[in-house]
Amino acid sequence: MNATSETTDNAVQVEHRMRRIAYTVRWDPDQAVFIADSPTFPDWTHQDRHSAHAAVTGLKDRIRQYFTTQRPAMAEPAA
Repeated sequence: MNATSETTDNAVQVEHRMRRIAYTVRWDPDQAVFIADSPTFPDWTHQDRHSAHAAVTGLKDRIRQYFTTQRPAMAEPAA
């Protein structure tokens, strides 16, 4: 199960509970892209990193919907 919660600076904290890792996903209005920052640990295997990337990728539509429906001003490109 995943959870999202709003943070500051146009960001949403996304927790992927099965993997016990959290991501901060920010909307960058200048580039009109979402930027996902995730923790990296030296002991992560390639599969761990792949799973983390897949989790963020899988939540992309949900996060985009959050920004465009609940926070539409954040999803508009900067003028």
